[in-house]
Amino acid sequence: MGRLFKNELMKLKYSRTLWLFWGVVLGLVLLFSVVPGIYFELESYGYTTAFVYMRNCGTFVLMFLAPIAGSMFTLEFYQGTMQNTLSCGVSRPQYFAVKVLCLFVTGILVYLSALVVFVGIRSLRLGFRPEGMVYPDYGLSSLAFHGGTCLLLCTYMALYILISLLVKRPGVVYLSGAIATVVETSLMNTVPGYSGVIPTVVRMYEMAEERRVLTGEFAGLFVQSSVMCAAFLLLSYLIFLRKDIN
Repeated sequence: MGRLFKNELMKLKYSRTLWLFWGVVLGLVLLFSVVPGIYFELESYGYTTAFVYMRNCGTFVLMFLAPIAGSMFTLEFYQGTMQNTLSCGVSRPQYFAVKVLCLFVTGILVYLSALVVFVGIRSLRLGFRPEGMVYPDYGLSSLAFHGGTCLLLCTYMALYILISLLVKRPGVVYLSGAIATVVETSLMNTVPGYSGVIPTVVRMYEMAEERRVLTGEFAGLFVQSSVMCAAFLLLSYLIFLRKDIN
């Protein structure tokens, strides 16, 4: 497993698609960091900007995780590289687990790097003064907040894996990022009780603003997304086991 994981990381290291879209994400985040736009209360000082990032411009991260998933699954089907790996005695369950883990790690790194850029630029512009607005248990709150955000990212990545296994062209997977965010926004506005990724992002900010991150209610925000993530992964796994890779 370790050798297989290392091999997958090496493929990602030399993936032009990954570096291209990672650069696009960082470019868009940089743009949002310097162009005047919507300001939230928690942006009063740079050290609280981390709570605002996903609601301000984090949707781009959700959208651009799709090309990474498409490169790791659909593109490898299309190019035949996945068939070569599986023909070397690697089992499908092992291969699927390693690729999912690599995608999750990469997606979280994309999110964290974009977050660092956003907070860094905002701090330079707005100042970094923790004494200006004291936030109780700031370290634990940040850990809980961004840990929850990473779980939401995994939900979207699990969806993109499922799409990657169902279509034959990488371009379709690339477009699915934008389509998924539009569809989910529609569900948020039309389906009562729906609390998937985007609705949770909105509610997370509100609870951070109310200083209620370290509460059971905050943890409960992620139940529906966790169930969705598990369901997407299970469906993807079952499809991968039966998929014709020849």
